Amino acid sequence: MEKSPKFILNNRYSGMKKTVQRSISMMESGCKSPYTRNEYRVRLNRFVEHLGMDSKSAFTFNELIKIPVPQLKEWIEDYVIYHKNCDLARSTINNDVCE
Repeated sequence: MEKSPKFILNNRYSGMKKTVQRSISMMESGCKSPYTRNEYRVRLNRFVEHLGMDSKSAFTFNELIKIPVPQLKEWIEDYVIYHKNCDLARSTINNDVCE
C-alpha cells in the first residue's frame, strides 16, 4: 500500500508566467524541504494577492524585488495590520511575515 503525502505541493504562484522567474528560483534554492518550499509559495501568494497583484495585473516576482525598501516595508506593515484586524493569532501573523 502506497503512503499518501503529508501535504500537497502547491506549484502555483499567482503572478508567475509559464517560465520560472529567477527571483523564485533563487528563493527556492535555499529550501531543502519540499514542505518548506510549499509554505513559502503559499505565504508569498497570500501577500501578493493581498496587494492586488495577480496574473491579471501582469505582475512578476522579479518586479517585487525591485520595489524600494521603504515602500515594501509599508506594504508589509499594512499586511500585518490587516491580519490583526482579522483577529488572527500573533503566531500566525508572525509565520506569514517571517517566512
